[in-house]
Amino acid sequence: MLIGIDASNINSGGGLTHLLELLKSFDDLVNDDVHIYIWIDRSVSNEIGSYGWLTKFPLGKSNSNILFRFFWQLFFLPLKLKSLGCEILFVPGSIFLGCFHPNIVMSQNMLPFEWLELRRYGFTITLFRLILLRILQTLTFKKADGVIFLSHFARTKIQKITGTLSGAIKLIPHGVCNRFISVPKKQLPINAYSLDRPYKIIYVSIVDVYKHQWNVVEAVGSLRLKTGWPLSLSLVGPHAPQGKLKLDNAIKKWDPQCIWITLDDDVPHKQVHEKYFEADLGLFASSCENLPIILLELMASGLPIGCSNRGPMPEILRDYGVYFNPEYSQDIAMALELLISNTSLREDLSKKSFEESLNYTWSGCAKDTYNFLSSMIHSNYK
Repeated sequence: MLIGIDASNINSGGGLTHLLELLKSFDDLVNDDVHIYIWIDRSVSNEIGSYGWLTKFPLGKSNSNILFRFFWQLFFLPLKLKSLGCEILFVPGSIFLGCFHPNIVMSQNMLPFEWLELRRYGFTITLFRLILLRILQTLTFKKADGVIFLSHFARTKIQKITGTLSGAIKLIPHGVCNRFISVPKKQLPINAYSLDRPYKIIYVSIVDVYKHQWNVVEAVGSLRLKTGWPLSLSLVGPHAPQGKLKLDNAIKKWDPQCIWITLDDDVPHKQVHEKYFEADLGLFASSCENLPIILLELMASGLPIGCSNRGPMPEILRDYGVYFNPEYSQDIAMALELLISNTSLREDLSKKSFEESLNYTWSGCAKDTYNFLSSMIHSNYK
């Protein structure tokens, strides 16, 4: 079985995590009759391990140009796949407009399909880029022989826009890395904490307009004033320009000297689990997701979780967190107050969400993906 993977537009975030963990888990699945060819941006090629069944084709600087990738996919990639004898193409990056069959694509980016979220960017280049992605992904999904969705929410939401897809559809959620797994620790009452040992709240995510870190800052700041609790907030993740401006304004208002807020914008993903283990409570305040790996990581880390009530978060976290509307700081503050004031609730929810997280494994994700690819090869999609 000869498989081609076009990962040319994957270089960061959850997409890169998925790709690295998928290939790592494939190592336990493939046999001597399988070989995989992968096209990947040169900047992340070295992050992929070396396997006897894998041949890497790193792409140079020109790959960063969307027009180059378009023509490369359209004209050059199909010819290369045929010359190598590939029997199927897997596209985890969601866009493929070339003529090679069978092909399986994967939906990982929900943002282009959420019009209310797109409006947050105003009349900017980012808005037009996301609209272009929406058009290209819609065309890709309609032409694909198979589409992988990460959540029921994403499958339903996207098909309302694309219409019913003619290709095979498979639901395969992400997994969570073993290094994040930590049995929930004993929960302490808030009076066990002090200014020298504050109650640590963590929110890991890129600072962007749909992540609402500024509302989190206001929520924690107002709760500190109301209760006198010794709370600290750790924001971990890189910054997008518009989100950074909103966050800076909130910090200037609530903690201009950064006494109880810490910003870590350059923590490598391989070290993020250490940040979770230092925290007492996890927050996730995004209003637009497909299936957030960060939420799975919070669950696996054994933390009590305050979470956005937007889809697909309730599908993943179920009844094992306290939900809030991420657009209202008062709602976030109320969820935090409920969790922090109730020690037994924190203990109960953290144990249940931890157990739920064990259902999401990269080995399971890889097995389902590999079996889907294999089944498509042996079907009539030639």
